[in-house]
Parts: sequence; structure tokens; C-alpha cells
Amino acid sequence: MTISGSDWKALEPHIDRVLELDATACSDYLSALAIENPTIAAEVARFLADRAKVRASGFLDSGAVAAYQDLLLAGTQFGSYTIEKRVGDGGMGSVWLARRNDGRFEGQVAVKLLNAALVGRPVEQRFAREGSILADLKHPNIAHLLDAGATAGGQAFLILEYIDGLRIDQYCETQGLAVDERVRLYLDVLAAVGYAHSHLIVHRDLKPSNIMVTREGTVKLLDFGIAALLSPGSGAAASGLTVEAGTAFTPEYAAPEQLLNQPVTTATDVYALGLVLFVLLAGRHPSSGSGDSAVERMRLTLDNEAPRLSNFTAGMPVERTLRGDLDNIVAKALKREPLERYASVESFADDLRRYLSNEPIKARPDSWRYRAGKFVTRHRVSVLTGTLMILALIGLSGFAWQQMNEARRQRDDALYQAKRAEVEASFNTLMMGSEGEGGRPLSPSEIIEQGIVLLDKQFGDDPNFVVHKLINMSGRFMDIGNGEKEYATLVKAERIARSTGDPALLAAVQCNTVETEIAAGRIAQAAARLKDGEAALARVSNPDPADRANCTRAGATMAEAQGNTAGAIKLTLQAIAELERLGPKAFRDNGYSGLLSQLAMYYSADGRERDALSADQRNLDLLKQTGRGSTVGALGIMHNIASGLQGLGEIRTALALQGDVIRQSESADLKHELHPSDSATYGSLLARMGDFAGAVRWLNRAATDARATDNLVFELKIRANRARALIEAGRQDDAAADIKFVETKANADQTAYRNVLQRTAIVRAEYLLASGQVAQAHALIAPLALAISRPLHLGGGEQSQRIAVVACRVALAGKLLDEALRDAEDAVELARLQARTPSASADVGEAYLWKARVLLAGKADSSTHSAVQKAAQQAIDPLTNGLGPRHALTLEAIALAR
Repeated sequence: MTISGSDWKALEPHIDRVLELDATACSDYLSALAIENPTIAAEVARFLADRAKVRASGFLDSGAVAAYQDLLLAGTQFGSYTIEKRVGDGGMGSVWLARRNDGRFEGQVAVKLLNAALVGRPVEQRFAREGSILADLKHPNIAHLLDAGATAGGQAFLILEYIDGLRIDQYCETQGLAVDERVRLYLDVLAAVGYAHSHLIVHRDLKPSNIMVTREGTVKLLDFGIAALLSPGSGAAASGLTVEAGTAFTPEYAAPEQLLNQPVTTATDVYALGLVLFVLLAGRHPSSGSGDSAVERMRLTLDNEAPRLSNFTAGMPVERTLRGDLDNIVAKALKREPLERYASVESFADDLRRYLSNEPIKARPDSWRYRAGKFVTRHRVSVLTGTLMILALIGLSGFAWQQMNEARRQRDDALYQAKRAEVEASFNTLMMGSEGEGGRPLSPSEIIEQGIVLLDKQFGDDPNFVVHKLINMSGRFMDIGNGEKEYATLVKAERIARSTGDPALLAAVQCNTVETEIAAGRIAQAAARLKDGEAALARVSNPDPADRANCTRAGATMAEAQGNTAGAIKLTLQAIAELERLGPKAFRDNGYSGLLSQLAMYYSADGRERDALSADQRNLDLLKQTGRGSTVGALGIMHNIASGLQGLGEIRTALALQGDVIRQSESADLKHELHPSDSATYGSLLARMGDFAGAVRWLNRAATDARATDNLVFELKIRANRARALIEAGRQDDAAADIKFVETKANADQTAYRNVLQRTAIVRAEYLLASGQVAQAHALIAPLALAISRPLHLGGGEQSQRIAVVACRVALAGKLLDEALRDAEDAVELARLQARTPSASADVGEAYLWKARVLLAGKADSSTHSAVQKAAQQAIDPLTNGLGPRHALTLEAIALAR
């Protein structure tokens, strides 16, 4: 095969790489290269085929050549070293065992020789650069460069520290290392890579075979042959070498940005390190069992987050150990987006050290339950004291309304506050001494139970304090998901409240228990408690506004549970008004914000999206005014607003707001774990903006998180949305798999999943249309369109408008122009009815654009041209405001309007 100089320059880095690989890895590499550059891949494959023919003929037989080289080089001196035997081969050359021959010291070294056939090629520069890089790296966990040079005949060589040991994964298995021991060993790997990064060097090919462990248990990092120089002063030559080596990596351990040929940073090494740690802890690569195809494994890397360690090892002895912190640490290192990974190798190592010392890690939310567990495990009684203090203090916020009750009874407020503080302090002091048998740390549930015991023993003469404290502690049981103990605590509070004969106290317990009964599915009991609480409150001569609001809120919850959404809205508005009687301090109470959130939820359930948006915006403004605009609660409301704007067609504004939610949630200050709905909304908005690859990535994350929380309904909705993005991205097979999954699961209970099935029917029609099956798509979507048409039915909200649009597209594809025009006009009217401001709704603009497209497909006369221009002109403002002036749909509308 004859290759020109310019062709060779393009082929050489790939030929270098495949010559280093075994048959399976070589096949994988070529498959991956074929996606990126089919022409180059074909030339490399041809080169290998020609090479195989030569070998098959017996000429340059590898065994014979190797034996001849062994005889030729044995005893040869390179500088002060004498060759003994060959120990390895690679694409750039071979590696030989040698000994020092000048008597200065005894010991073995590794001599790396450049393949003579590559002298004068760019690979020679890479070989030299490896020597230059290693010369700058003096670290106990990096294989040292001892010498370098070239013989009189031009043979380049590197003299390296000889590592007599095993690759790290084999070492861990043969030594039978426990999880913690593997993590400690792995910290040495991070130390070596972090040191290289501090010298502006990115390894780019980290994998178990490049990490050796000596017989003494010392980690040694090898092979900086394709390392990248990050220094801006590296010069043009170094830059060119970096580009030339850009695709010379191992696909199995490559980061997504490497597969996409995007810029490489230290985050690229972080990703590979995450894979290495995954293999060390799970015993297998995360793509194991995903098929033998390199293309399939690459697609998994690009489209999906890596599986969680504990899920991947389900049923194995290590599953329990890996669940939790190690799950989160590895998951963060393996984020597809570089900016979402650990910011540095040191921060990665810091979290592992925190794990080993039972300190809270940074790769997860900083929740009370998590921190308390870590503190107790690490410091037992001493830090448990602080945790219990925090737990006790949490309850203080729940006493504001109790204090008002006491004020109503004409007690002196100052004396009351002093007494309450004294009681709280006594309670906290007793809690600080709590510990389990034998001094063991208490679990969160045991801490709360111990507090209840203390209430009985120490504060039985203050039933008012005990009842309100029990109400508060029931909420803590709810926080840790223990519904039975939550209910038992409230029942105990009810018994004490009844014994006091205080109707206000009884009302507080009964109204707080309504939601607990509903959550347990006991609707009749919830109704009975609400009735009892309201009757008790009616016996209070001058009830406190906060008490009235509390029971009215419980009434709203009851109404919603009974299917009376309109009644729930009315009662929630009443509760808000009752709380507002307290004046400005009502706005600082979390209960007021909670009522506004509840109101928005009920409005949305009733199809009143614009009212829901107004309630959420009012709530967010309130939180900002009271200094709570950056809290987790505020982020939840921002997400609700973004979702509402999406439903109203204000896509660009919604995307900006949801982007703020994502950024703030993952900021160093907040570290709030994203809910699947956050990722799902962001992904759906990206799809509307035309970023289908980004949409699929975020919807993948949302689906994975929903599955991890066993939220099947939400997972089905996400996968239906993901199918639509996959269709737009041209990935029909993947879309079909999602559609089939959703339909199979939802058809098992068609009543429970009715809305999901309708959503999926629309997506299947889009899939059929994209697959060229127009008649089948029409048979599916036309009945749905007929059900919403004439008179228009807006009950489905955004979904109704989508049905009309998809029906229009299908009819147009089938050349049913009259039907298509009817569907387009329905879509326009539905979108205008749904929109808050039609001129800001992308849904309105898209509907008008489809009308213009249908008209354009009709008769080509002046009247038709005028109608097309008019519909397109009506689309411009809504598309510009809803999607942006440079969006493809906006530009199309502008072109048609001319």
C-alpha cells in the first residue's frame, strides 16, 4: 500500500495506536474511529490487512523477528545500561529489561526503544516528548525517567524505572484487598495524577494497565506517551503534537469529550480515574454486559450516566459497603459534563479521605440526617451532643403560634418567654447525655425516641410544652420516612391534649394529624380528625389566627384528597387571609410560604396554569424580600415557575430560569441534589430550543434518578419526553425502545396511567411519521385530534395543543390539506387560549407557522401567497419572544413572511 506524505500525517497517530492494541481492543478502536472519520478508519483497516498478508507470507514473521531482535540486542549497551531481555511491545516501540553496567549501583531498569521504522515521523517527536514530560515529573508514584538519548545509529531510547509488579486491578484481586484498603491504595494514584496536573500535564490514557503496583505495594503510574501539555507557553510544536495525539486513547476509558474530539482538560483525567475506581470497587467495567460492540459502549458513555456502584453490584457482598458515599463519589467523577465532575483530582481525593474518616463528603446534599450520622459514627458521644442540640433547636420554630396561644390567655409574654427558654434548655441538656447501650451512637430514630422518653420523665407537668414538642417530633419521623412512628407520636400528643381539656391544644393536634392520616390512605379517619379539630377550635372564644389558618389548611388538604380541587383552592385562600391577620410577621413564617405553594399546586391541578404561575411568583418575591431567595425552597419555586412558563409557551424565559435552578443547586454554597423533575424540565426545554443532544443527556439523567427513587409514573413521563427528543435527534431505534417500555408498563394499569398513555400515543404518532409510516400515524392521531376539535377542548392544556400540531403535521405529510389546515387552526386557537401572553408564546408562533406551511402546500396563486405571508407574519413575534430571534423556526417564519 502506498501512502502519500500528507495522507500519512493523518493516518499515523491511528496506526501508532492500533499497533499497541490486542485484536479485540484494535477492533473496538477502529469501530470508534469509523464513527468519527470513516475514510481514515478504512485506510487504517487497509493498512492492517496488508500488514497481515505480509505476516501470513512468513516474511517478517513476528516470532522470527522478535527472536532475531532478542539475539541482536541482548548484551547491547545503551548509555550505562546493558540489555538483558524483551519485556513488552507497543506501537511506538519495545520495552527491554536492562542492568546498569558501570558499577555505580546494582539494579534493573526498563529501556524503551523507538521503533526504527518510525524515526523521522511525528511519532518520534511524541516519543521525545514523553521523555521530556517524565524528566519534569519527580514523584514516588510515577515511574521515573533515569536517562534518555540516542545511539550513534539514531536509535532513540528512554531509560525508565523498572516496575516489577501487577496492574492495579490484578493486585487488588490477588491480595484480596477490602474496599477501604482499595480506596487507600487508590489515593496514591490520585496523588500521582494530581502532581502531574500541578505541572500542567494531563495523562489522557489512564487505565488499570497503566497503573502498576510493586511487590511492596507501591503504586507506579506509567505511559505518558499521549499526555497533553496545558501550558499556554508550550509553543506551536507542542500544540501540534497534542492535536496529533488527540484520538490516540483507549475508548473503554475515554471521557465523553475525548470521544467527541472536544478540548481535553484535567476533568478528562478525573473521568478516567472515576472509571478506574469503579473497576477496582465493582470488579468490572461499568459497560460490562452491554454488548461487545465498541460503538454501543461509546454510545452508552455519551448518552447515559454510568450505573451506580451499588446497583451494579446488587447481590454481591460489597453492595452494602458501596451504597451511599462511594456511590456518590464515583458518580460525581463520572458525570458526562466536565464542569459537573470534581473540579480537581485533589477534591476527588479529599472526598475519599472524608469517606475513610467517616466525615461528610461533598458529593452529596448536606442534609441533617446525613451529617448527624457521620458525626455520631466519627465522634460518638462528644459530637452527638452537638447533633442532639441541633435536633432540639429545630423544634423552636414550631412554637411561635404556641406562644401566641399563651399570650391570648393573658400571660405575661416576657415571663412566658423566659420560662419556655428555661424548659428548652433543660430538655437540650438532658438530650445531650443520650447514648445507646455500651456507648454506641444513636440512630436518628433512636434520638427522637429518646427525646420522647425524656419528655415523659422530665416535663410531664408541662403538657402544653410536651404536646407541641411531640407534634414537632412527629414531623422529624416524617422526615426520615417512618410513618408508623409519626402517627404513634401524634396519637400520644392527642391523648395528652385531651387530658388537659384545652380545646386549642386538641385542635392543634387533630388538624396536624389530618395530613398524616391522608398519607396513610385513611381518608375517613382524616375527615373525622378534621371535624374534631374544627369543633375544638370553635370552643375557643378568641382563636389565634395561626391556629385558624392551621385547621383551614388541613381542610384544604382534605378537600383535595376527596377530589374537590375547587374547594381546596377556596380554603387555601381563606387560610392565607387568616394568617395575614398577624401582620408583617406572617410573611416571615414558613407556613405562609407553604400555603402559597399549596395554592399554586391546587391551581395547576385545576388547569389554571396562569393563576398557579402568579401564586408561585408571589411566593418567590416574598422569599426574596425576607432574605430567603437563595434557599432550597426558593429553588423549588423557581422550578415550578419554569415549568409553568413552559406550559404557557414562554420557552426561552423558562430555560433561563431553570438554568439558574441547575447552577444554584450544584453550586459550592448550596450543594442541593437535583430532583429528577429539575433535570427533566431542563431537558425538555433544551429540546424545544433545538438542542436535542443536550436534551437527551439531561433526560437520561432524569430517568436514571427517577428509577433510583422507584418513581415509575415520573420515569414513564420522562421516557416519553426523551423519546420525542430522540426522534428529533434522528435516533429512531432508541426512541422506539423508550416508547415500547412506556407502553408496556402503562398498559398494565390503563386507569392509573391514562395520561401517560395519551402522552405516549402522541409520541408514537411522531415516531411513525418520522419513520415514513404516515398512514399508521394518521390512524393513531386523527381520533385524538377529533376529540379536541369543534368545540375546542382545552382540558388537556398543553397536551391538547400538541395533539393538534402533530395531527397537522401528519395530515400535511399525507397531503390531506383541508384536514391539515383545520388542525393548524385548532392549534392556533388552543395555543392562544392557553397562553398568558400570546405574543410571548412559542406555541402560538409554532401553530401559526404550521398554518403557513399548510397554506404554502396548497394552490400557488396570489391569494394563497398573501395568506402564507399573513400566517408567517403572525408567527414571527411569538417565535422571537418564545424561542429567540436566531431560532430556526423564527428564521423560517421571517423567510415565509417576505
